[in-house]
Amino acid sequence: MGYSGRARFVDRSLTHEVVHRNGDILPVVLLDGQVAATWRVLRRPDRWDFRIKPLVGLSRTAIGRGEDETARVADNLAVVSDVLWLNS
Repeated sequence: MGYSGRARFVDRSLTHEVVHRNGDILPVVLLDGQVAATWRVLRRPDRWDFRIKPLVGLSRTAIGRGEDETARVADNLAVVSDVLWLNS
């Protein structure tokens, strides 16, 4: 995201969703090399909740891959997790 040509990664219409005024960039989900969603995690003592906000229409396959990836992360960290897909 630090490249001079961000358009290669994020559509200009989505830049305000991903880049804050101070230059901070939210964690993103890439789909075919393009920003497709933002994500965050709510950590609780007994579980982690992954919250994913799609910025573009995602296919069922892409959603399934996102859930598979969060499950892999949770398994590697030995935490119980859940995925919540937020409305865009």
